[in-house]
Amino acid sequence: SQAFKSNSIDPTFIIKSWSILELLIFENEPSLSSLPSLIHSARSCLNVIKKIIRLVPTHSARKISVSLKKFILSFRIIPELIPPIVSTYAEFCMTTSVKLDHFWVDEIMNKCEDSLHGFLSNLHRKQNNSIVERALFTVGEVVMIGFDEEEESEKEVTQFKVKPKSRIIQLVKSML
Repeated sequence: SQAFKSNSIDPTFIIKSWSILELLIFENEPSLSSLPSLIHSARSCLNVIKKIIRLVPTHSARKISVSLKKFILSFRIIPELIPPIVSTYAEFCMTTSVKLDHFWVDEIMNKCEDSLHGFLSNLHRKQNNSIVERALFTVGEVVMIGFDEEEESEKEVTQFKVKPKSRIIQLVKSML
């Protein structure tokens, strides 16, 4: 905590750490025995990135945010990593140095909606159940943006106010 306040953390170290974790988790098939420690390390790394986000050089911030969005939209994220990846991406979107468009919420929700609709209408009969599961997790996490997961109250902590469209609400209800 003191290191964050005094800005004595080198952001390049954490950026390199995240890059290595990306390779280990998303580009390779991690063994079941190493997966829990990789998930824990990735969560920790993303939490640190969120805390030092304003110290991350713009080019690195863009690179990380692009990869996070790619993982979100591809539904390749391990369900346990959806919350920290979505919240870190949201944090990047609110950081003035990155200047990402704020239409990403609609883009992600539309992708989730398409996936759920395709599954329910049998358009994608061969669609992997894990994709549907990840789409459901992602909808939940995107809708929860704006509320602090550490707080028991529903105190808003971001500028985003995510209200899902009625169609996606119906699709999610249909899945239950």
